[in-house]
Parts: sequence; C-alpha cells; structure tokens
Amino acid sequence: MYLNEVDPIELSPVQNVVVFPDEGHVLIKQNMDFLFSGAVMAGKLEVYLEQGSFDYQNFKINLLSVEAALLRVRPIYGGSDKLVPMYSHFEGLKGHIAIDAANNRSGKDQKNYHQYPMLKSKDYAYVFYDHDYVFNGVYDSATFYFKTDPFDLDSLDNFDEYSVKFPGEFRSSGIFPVFRETLKIQEDYSFGFKTKAPEGGLKFYGDYAKFDNEIKLSNEGLRGAGQIDFVTSTSISENFIFFPDSTMGISQYVNRPQTKDQGISVPDVTGNGVMVTFVPKQELLKARAVTEPLLFFNKEAYMKGITYLTPKGMSGRGLMYFKEAELGSKEFVYERWVINADTADFNLATLEEQDPGGDNPLAFNSENVNARVDFEARRGDFKANDGNTKHEFPKNQYICYMDMYSWLMDNDEMELSKGGADLSIDSELDLAGSNFFSVHPDQDSLNFAAPKARYSLKESVIYCEKVEFIDVADARIFPADKKLPFTKG
Repeated sequence: MYLNEVDPIELSPVQNVVVFPDEGHVLIKQNMDFLFSGAVMAGKLEVYLEQGSFDYQNFKINLLSVEAALLRVRPIYGGSDKLVPMYSHFEGLKGHIAIDAANNRSGKDQKNYHQYPMLKSKDYAYVFYDHDYVFNGVYDSATFYFKTDPFDLDSLDNFDEYSVKFPGEFRSSGIFPVFRETLKIQEDYSFGFKTKAPEGGLKFYGDYAKFDNEIKLSNEGLRGAGQIDFVTSTSISENFIFFPDSTMGISQYVNRPQTKDQGISVPDVTGNGVMVTFVPKQELLKARAVTEPLLFFNKEAYMKGITYLTPKGMSGRGLMYFKEAELGSKEFVYERWVINADTADFNLATLEEQDPGGDNPLAFNSENVNARVDFEARRGDFKANDGNTKHEFPKNQYICYMDMYSWLMDNDEMELSKGGADLSIDSELDLAGSNFFSVHPDQDSLNFAAPKARYSLKESVIYCEKVEFIDVADARIFPADKKLPFTKG
C-alpha cells in the first residue's frame, strides 16, 4: 500500500532515529515494514538514499541504495554544542542501521544497550575528494579515493569524534603507490589521515622520484612535509601540495653544480621561500623566486624569475643581477659558470654614489642582444641580433650603434666594436657611416664614426678609437691619434 504526504517518521525518539520520506511517499509492507527513498537521521549520522527499507522485526533500516552518508560532529575546537556537518561523506555505502535491540524498541534499557544506534557496513565504502572547493575538483574520483573496509560504527548519538576510525586503502592517481591507512576526522571537518612514508620512502609518480616524510590527506588536498630530490636539485618544504600531474610548495631549494663531464652542466643555485613545482611526466622541476631572489654562482649573481631543471640541463627566464649589471631574457640557458641567452637586454648601472633609497642611474643600456656571461672567465660577450642595435650611454648623453661588445667584470670596462662594412643607421639623423651620436641638447647633432670604443664604468668615460674625423659646426677636426674621450655630461 502506498501512502502519500507522510510526515517524518520518528522510529525511536530515544535514539533520535527519524526517516524523512522523499515527497512524503512510503510503500507499506507486511509486519509494519515499509520501503522509502529520502533521508535518515540516526543520532549524528545522516544518510541520503535512493532506496531503503524499515525492518520492524529486527528493528533496523536496510541501506539498499545510498547516495551519500555523512556525520555531524561536535566542534573540534569547542566553544559550542551545536553539531557541525562534515565536508566529507561516504558513497557506495551498503549495510544497515541497527536502531536498537529488537527487545528494546522503546529504548528504556540504555544501560545494557548503550551502543545503539549502530551503523553496520557490509561492503566497501568510498570517500572522494573531487569537490569544486578542493582545488577545483582536480582529484578525479575515478583514480583518487579512499576505500574503506566493511566497518561498524556504534553509539551514533554520542560517539567520541577522536575515536572514529575507518581502516582501508588509499589510491592517489599514481602520485604514490596504493597503501593501507586509517581515515579519521580532520581539523577541517573532512575525512583524512596523517601518516609517514615507510623507511626508504614511497615511490613518487612512479619511478620519477622518492618521497620520504609526512603525508596528509583532507579537504585541503593531499599534502606533505618532506624532500624532493630531482636530477641535481633538492627541495625541502613543510607543505607540499600533491596533484595528480604535479607537486608544488614553498620550499628551501638547492641545485648542486655539475660540469658536463659529470653528466650535465648546471650552476649552483640556492633560494629560500621558493615556489617549487615538480611536473614528473615532463621530467621538469620549476623553481620560482617569491620572497627572496635565487642565488647563483657562489652568490655572486641573483635572479628574480624562474628556472627550469630537466635531465638535459637548466634554463630560465627573468632578470639576472650581478655586480652593476642587469640581464633580462625570456630564455636563459645555464652552464656551470655561464649564462647564455639568444635574446636579451643588458644594462649597467653607474658606480657613482646614489641618493639613499634611490636607484642607480644607468651608465649603459642595450637591447636585443645575444649574450654569454662567463663567471669563470670574468667577462660577458654580447652580439647584436639585428646588426644595428642601439646602445645608450645616459651619463655621457651619447648613443652608438655597434655589432658587439664585451664587458670585463673585474675591470668595470666595456669594449665595443663594429665589424664589417659601414652600417646604414636607421635614425632621425639619417647619417650613413656615423655610429656615435650626441643626444646632448646643446651639441646640435654631433656625430662621428668610431669602429672601436672602450667604456670605463669607474670614470664614466667613453674612449673612442680609429676616429678619422669629427665635424663640428662648419669645421672638420682630425684627431692626431684617432682617439677621442667623452666624459659624462
């Protein structure tokens, strides 16, 4: 017999067990049994069913087809008696809720039957972590889940939250091998665990690496404190976040230097507060400076940017700083003592004292150059990519066009040269042959040709060589030794 518009059915006021029929529909069977869909509240347990049945003889609710089962628990940090709904739930639960002993349906004998109501699971149940609020559902329920063993949970109305345990096995989309663990209620009101990798560590994304430290699971994701060793690098973090395709976390980062005869040629790099991202299937580890720059070459250089480490070597992008220099590129390639870049911008700051808190004014500026900076040879070599690159000397109020130049680090000098035939200079002056131009407002477009020059950063002087002549107003001057110095200003 079908009944409609049925109010919630209080099966045991003492044990606080209530059935909420979906749309008030109930199918009455013999012996006071009935079928229903909807929800069941049993103490601190809530079960949402597509189909359930009440068995009066055994005084239990059979969970035939369950959508979700969750617990309401006391506040972990106290301060209230109001129950908090957990943010994790069981799916695929099969079993029954024993409301009370069959001879104690009234619930009067609480002394001998204090363990009721009870949840008895007769098969595996699953906890998934594919919710939108857990990193936008990155943990796919097909491969990332906790599968509980069949379990009994008694005292549903007053169980101790800290004693709730569900043994089972954890699958992590291949981040770690399948392993046994025990689910417990976590601080964020989700099901999870805190454990430590066994001695020797766990395989990490297959055979790409090993992880040997703490592993934590909750609705804050799969996390861990520990160390990742990859190629020549070591990353240590108190809070790695493990995703199916990558791991990331603010870390202490060290890359050990190597020369080519040791395998690959990579520099020494260290950093604190570094955002490390390990992408195993790409065999790639990224290290991005966040709170502090990355330090290179025995701390002689530092970087604001990101490095990419693979079994083939190290590359990067960003800004490199060393001595008075700034080198920027979208693609650096590093060797043990060398920075390479096919396309880069290079600036030198003046050595003069600056105002406190101010930036060093530029002494030299160039763009779109091929760069190689060798910290062992103590020099940087640069070549114009378009054969017509403009170099600026702001302190001297000159610009020049040169094919290539070298920076001698320890001498604080630049050596510039112009190879091949005269360049056709694309400038507003339209003066073929000249490659040095004054931009001083009082020098009326002074220009001349000098295939070689040396710039002293210490003196802020440009020493031009092989200057055949220079035109000043209506006069042409022929330097005796073909050399001309130009001081700042």
